[in-house]
Amino acid sequence: RRNGRPNLTPLRLSLCGPACAAGGMGDLPGDAPSAEPGVIGWVKKNRLKAIGGVWAGGIAAALTYNFAMKPALPISLKLIHTRVYAQGLTLGVLFAAACIEG
Repeated sequence: RRNGRPNLTPLRLSLCGPACAAGGMGDLPGDAPSAEPGVIGWVKKNRLKAIGGVWAGGIAAALTYNFAMKPALPISLKLIHTRVYAQGLTLGVLFAAACIEG
Protein backbone atom coordinates (compact mmCIF):
# COMPACT_ATOMS: atom_id res chain seq x y z
CA ARG A 1 0.00 0.00 0.00
CA ARG A 2 1.14 3.43 -0.87
CA ASN A 3 -0.56 6.55 0.50
CA GLY A 4 -3.38 4.41 1.88
CA ARG A 5 -4.13 2.95 -1.59
CA PRO A 6 -3.56 -0.65 -2.63
CA ASN A 7 -0.80 -1.31 -5.14
CA LEU A 8 -2.60 -1.99 -8.44
CA THR A 9 0.36 -2.53 -10.73
CA PRO A 10 -0.34 -5.24 -13.32
CA LEU A 11 1.06 -8.67 -12.64
CA ARG A 12 3.45 -9.89 -15.34
CA LEU A 13 3.31 -13.64 -15.80
CA SER A 14 6.16 -15.52 -17.36
CA LEU A 15 6.52 -19.26 -17.76
CA CYS A 16 10.26 -19.31 -18.36
CA GLY A 17 11.35 -18.52 -14.80
CA PRO A 18 14.11 -16.25 -13.54
CA ALA A 19 16.12 -16.53 -16.75
CA CYS A 20 13.65 -14.16 -18.39
CA ALA A 21 14.95 -11.33 -16.25
CA ALA A 22 18.12 -11.48 -18.35
CA GLY A 23 16.07 -11.22 -21.54
CA GLY A 24 16.42 -14.76 -22.87
CA MET A 25 15.03 -18.20 -22.28
CA GLY A 26 18.30 -19.34 -20.73
CA ASP A 27 17.68 -23.06 -21.15
CA LEU A 28 20.09 -23.71 -24.03
CA PRO A 29 23.81 -22.91 -24.27
CA GLY A 30 24.38 -20.04 -26.66
CA ASP A 31 20.71 -19.07 -26.46
CA ALA A 32 20.33 -15.57 -27.84
CA PRO A 33 18.20 -13.18 -25.79
CA SER A 34 14.67 -12.89 -27.10
CA ALA A 35 12.92 -9.59 -27.62
CA GLU A 36 9.84 -11.07 -25.93
CA PRO A 37 10.26 -13.17 -22.79
CA GLY A 38 7.91 -15.95 -21.85
CA VAL A 39 5.84 -18.35 -23.86
CA ILE A 40 5.25 -16.10 -26.89
CA GLY A 41 8.98 -15.48 -27.30
CA TRP A 42 9.66 -19.22 -27.14
CA VAL A 43 6.89 -19.98 -29.66
CA LYS A 44 8.25 -17.37 -32.07
CA LYS A 45 11.70 -18.93 -31.81
CA ASN A 46 10.61 -22.58 -31.90
CA ARG A 47 7.52 -22.53 -34.09
CA LEU A 48 7.78 -26.07 -35.43
CA LYS A 49 8.51 -27.60 -32.01
CA ALA A 50 5.46 -25.87 -30.56
CA ILE A 51 3.18 -26.98 -33.39
CA GLY A 52 4.52 -30.54 -33.27
CA GLY A 53 4.09 -30.68 -29.51
CA VAL A 54 0.50 -29.48 -29.72
CA TRP A 55 -0.18 -32.00 -32.49
CA ALA A 56 1.25 -34.90 -30.44
CA GLY A 57 -0.68 -33.77 -27.37
CA GLY A 58 -3.83 -33.48 -29.46
CA ILE A 59 -3.40 -37.01 -30.78
CA ALA A 60 -2.93 -38.36 -27.24
CA ALA A 61 -5.90 -36.44 -25.85
CA ALA A 62 -8.19 -37.40 -28.75
CA LEU A 63 -7.21 -41.07 -28.49
CA THR A 64 -7.89 -41.04 -24.77
CA TYR A 65 -11.24 -39.33 -25.27
CA ASN A 66 -12.34 -41.66 -28.06
CA PHE A 67 -11.41 -44.85 -26.23
CA ALA A 68 -12.87 -43.71 -22.89
CA MET A 69 -16.09 -42.02 -24.00
CA LYS A 70 -17.10 -43.96 -27.11
CA PRO A 71 -16.64 -47.66 -26.33
CA ALA A 72 -19.24 -48.83 -28.87
CA LEU A 73 -17.40 -47.48 -31.92
CA PRO A 74 -15.08 -49.77 -33.89
CA ILE A 75 -11.35 -49.07 -33.56
CA SER A 76 -11.12 -47.88 -37.18
CA LEU A 77 -13.68 -45.13 -36.51
CA LYS A 78 -11.94 -44.16 -33.28
CA LEU A 79 -8.68 -43.70 -35.18
CA ILE A 80 -10.37 -41.69 -37.94
CA HIS A 81 -12.05 -39.41 -35.38
CA THR A 82 -8.73 -38.99 -33.58
CA ARG A 83 -7.03 -37.94 -36.81
CA VAL A 84 -9.77 -35.44 -37.63
CA TYR A 85 -9.67 -33.88 -34.13
CA ALA A 86 -5.88 -33.59 -34.23
CA GLN A 87 -5.96 -32.15 -37.74
CA GLY A 88 -8.45 -29.47 -36.68
CA LEU A 89 -6.37 -28.64 -33.62
CA THR A 90 -3.23 -28.38 -35.76
CA LEU A 91 -4.93 -26.01 -38.18
CA GLY A 92 -6.01 -23.86 -35.25
CA VAL A 93 -2.46 -23.79 -33.88
CA LEU A 94 -1.03 -22.91 -37.30
CA PHE A 95 -3.51 -20.02 -37.50
CA ALA A 96 -2.57 -18.87 -33.97
CA ALA A 97 1.15 -19.08 -34.83
CA ALA A 98 0.55 -16.95 -37.92
CA CYS A 99 -1.31 -14.39 -35.78
CA ILE A 100 1.48 -14.33 -33.17
CA GLU A 101 4.09 -13.87 -35.89
CA GLY A 102 2.17 -10.83 -37.03
